Amino acid sequence: HWSGDASGSNESVTITMDDDKSVTAVFAAQTYTLNVSRNPTDGGSVTRSPDKSSYSYGEEVTLIAAPASGYSFSQWSGDASGTSQSITVVMNGNKNITAEFAAIQYSLTITVDPPDGGIVVKIPDKKTYNAGENVRIKASANDDYRFDGWSGDINDNRSNISITINSDMNIVAHFKEKHKVGGYVIYRGSEVPISNTQVVMTGDTSAVTFADQTGYYEFNSLDEGKDYFTLATKQGDFDQEFILSYDAAMAARLALGLIADSSRILKIAADADRNNQVQMFDAALIAQFAVGLANSASRIGDWAFAPENRHYEDLDSNYLYQDFNGTIIGDVDGNWQPGGYLPKSNVPKVYSYLQNQEKNIGDQVRIPFVSDGSHEILSFDIKVSYDHKSLKFVGFEQSELSDDFQIFLNDTKPDEVILGGFGIDPIGETGEYLTLIFEVIGNSKSSTQVELNSYRINNEDPQQGFATIVINPAGNKDLPKNYALMNNYPNPFNPETSIKFQLPKHDHVVIKIFNAVGQEVRVLVDEDKAPGTYEVKWDGRDNYGNIAPSGNYIYRMRTKRFRDARRMVFLK
Repeated sequence: HWSGDASGSNESVTITMDDDKSVTAVFAAQTYTLNVSRNPTDGGSVTRSPDKSSYSYGEEVTLIAAPASGYSFSQWSGDASGTSQSITVVMNGNKNITAEFAAIQYSLTITVDPPDGGIVVKIPDKKTYNAGENVRIKASANDDYRFDGWSGDINDNRSNISITINSDMNIVAHFKEKHKVGGYVIYRGSEVPISNTQVVMTGDTSAVTFADQTGYYEFNSLDEGKDYFTLATKQGDFDQEFILSYDAAMAARLALGLIADSSRILKIAADADRNNQVQMFDAALIAQFAVGLANSASRIGDWAFAPENRHYEDLDSNYLYQDFNGTIIGDVDGNWQPGGYLPKSNVPKVYSYLQNQEKNIGDQVRIPFVSDGSHEILSFDIKVSYDHKSLKFVGFEQSELSDDFQIFLNDTKPDEVILGGFGIDPIGETGEYLTLIFEVIGNSKSSTQVELNSYRINNEDPQQGFATIVINPAGNKDLPKNYALMNNYPNPFNPETSIKFQLPKHDHVVIKIFNAVGQEVRVLVDEDKAPGTYEVKWDGRDNYGNIAPSGNYIYRMRTKRFRDARRMVFLK
């Protein structure tokens, strides 16, 4: 402004010179503001020198940036530039200056040992982290592994922890393989698997598994240092056909110390009453069972295993090939097979000593069982079926060859006889050692049939056979009073057999032959017949003249009033 003899604030003033004048032009220095900010605000601080609210033109101000912990100074921006933490600003105008700070970044590297032992999750999951940032790391083990702790820049045994990042960090997640216990469940040390066997684990953990089709079982993910027990159990999958009088013979010989190689599993199989001893009583129990006679003391048919159980104390490694040998109580010879008895030969063996016979009422029908001397006989099993209206079972006779044999009989069913016998010393000579005896009591038919369903020497494949017993009729020889289809004769046959049938009335008769699967092979008769008794032959050929294969066949007779069928065996 103007002072003295002039006034006002205009830069231009007019003075009237009517006297001496003294005028002063008064000047004031220009001032400016300095606004300083931080980005981010917690990244650090800035000091100014001098620290005033405004500054005169040309005045110099020193700014010094000081980064906070975890940050570094980056640069000045706005009305200043540069990366030096200290700068001088000349105030020649209003200034807006920002101190830029950057958070310090650190890396977090996590290694998994072994690589397939598990995974580690980082929360948050980033490539780098700000200094002081908290990160949660969580280790999860894969199957068959367990977490065993952290090492490196962290030492901790907890799988889920929080860490603070204040530097580059290298951490290792350690996993240890969990242990396995496994093996095979097999029959009597053979290669025959016992599938679907239940294996139970107890101790510091409880688990159940089942042996697969190969017999293999396994428990995994077992912790080191713990105690475990395993036990094999099984039920079912048992066919009575596996138990023979031969098993009783072996048990008797074992009880008397006549079997040198008496393994633990063999003794278990022979211990029929499960009293931990093999005695003659066990042999008797097995022989009874073989002919279908029950005994409350018997444990035959139960499963047992050796060892009975396995113990793993302070488990420290994998335990493989921890096999269980299984056996069925009573199956002393160990011929069990999964799925049932498998014959050694697919061609049934015909017992040649069973012959067709012609008898009168009151006569005896004797069926001999003969040792041919080709091999020693320690045991035999016989099953015979018959028509109790035509025949009566009388009993059996032993010869000198079988005097020392123990024989067990089951004739509780009216149409079936089952016998089994065993001895300590085998039959080695040639001759008849046993005879089954039936009495002809007659029926309304002129013939009947005795069928040898099964005859087994020792544990060999069964022999089979049929015999037709032609019963001489008593009384008149008039026309038949009843329909009848007789057993063919001979049976088995080669090259031809005769089939007799009778009609009390005029009727249309159809007689056909079928194979074992029900397919028609030959039509022997298909015509009207007058009352009477007839005989027709079959030469073993089919409807096209071809020779039929060996085997079992069914011949069936049908009329308007009657139906019947019989079996026969064709041997070439």
